[in-house]
Amino acid sequence: MRLRLSQITSGFVKDEEGNLHNIGNEKYEAFQELLETIVNEDQRKLIVFYRFNREGERLEHLANSMGITCDRIYGKVVDEERDNIRIAFQEERDPKLLILNTRVGGLGITLTAAREAVFFNIPQGLDQYIQAQDRIHRIGQEHKVTYYHLLGRGSIDEESMKALHTKKDIADIILAHPEVLLLKEHLIDYN
Repeated sequence: MRLRLSQITSGFVKDEEGNLHNIGNEKYEAFQELLETIVNEDQRKLIVFYRFNREGERLEHLANSMGITCDRIYGKVVDEERDNIRIAFQEERDPKLLILNTRVGGLGITLTAAREAVFFNIPQGLDQYIQAQDRIHRIGQEHKVTYYHLLGRGSIDEESMKALHTKKDIADIILAHPEVLLLKEHLIDYN
């Protein structure tokens, strides 16, 4: 159910035959405004993290329709091509936009050429979320980093964001005070 609700807030739905249908453009319109400001007006590079292939395709189409050069990294892009895309984004004037599937492009690469990133869809795991943020918030980043989260008001997006914050709070407590895990009231008695 959570998966389907996330797909709906991302602007598409799958029918009983497995066909995808676009619904709603609100997130795409908000993203278009960010593209206009950050990429076109301010001439800065931007990263957008997405979850579903349909999102990635629509984001790429939107950027192309605005005349913005972009590359996209997703599951079918082979390692050598991923590396070439990363190098081009880091070292060349174009592309201005890098569209990354959070699971595939959110790990192990440095993308400090950007100082802003958009989470089009909220990752389900705290590890994916932190790893994605760490692509631009790394050694070599010379600017303050800004993250935008496109959330549908009253939707699964807000619930997912709250869950990430709760997981982060718990992780922070455990890292700061690991001894709390050893307290008797936190132990499970299997007898």
